[in-house]
Amino acid sequence: MAGICVPTDLPRITDPALLSSPACLAINTWDLMAGADVRGASILVPHLPGRTPVPLLADETNHKLQLIIVGDVDETGDSRGLSGGEGLEATLNDLRAIVDPDGTTGSTWTLTTPSGAARTANVQPLRLTPGSVVEGVDWLGVIGMAMTAVLDIRLSDGLFV
Repeated sequence: MAGICVPTDLPRITDPALLSSPACLAINTWDLMAGADVRGASILVPHLPGRTPVPLLADETNHKLQLIIVGDVDETGDSRGLSGGEGLEATLNDLRAIVDPDGTTGSTWTLTTPSGAARTANVQPLRLTPGSVVEGVDWLGVIGMAMTAVLDIRLSDGLFV
């Protein structure tokens, strides 16, 4: 495997850079542009006819980022020079180091849209769920390991703005 080809015509998480790199790519980032969950509704006021409108408020929103993770290259695309398993372990360690720096409050991430606009949000990673692991030879003859995973995240303000 020679790393992941990172497309430029989709929204990409550019900070932390690992999540749109040849070593790890979040592939369903269009979901992050869709907006936030909202809460609020019209309430019934006692002794008055009808209902009183209450504005809908953006609330924290949970997303599931689908990741493809490879072990043969680092986030810059340079070869790690490790065996498949050791390389995948190194990439997972890189991912763990950036997704939960303090464990509770999250950190600011940047989403870059296809037009080049940058949006930011406070993101709290919740859980990384491993998926399938495959080992194989790519078209260059490089042997490596790749893994799918799902990273559950919470956007405290509901969306990237």
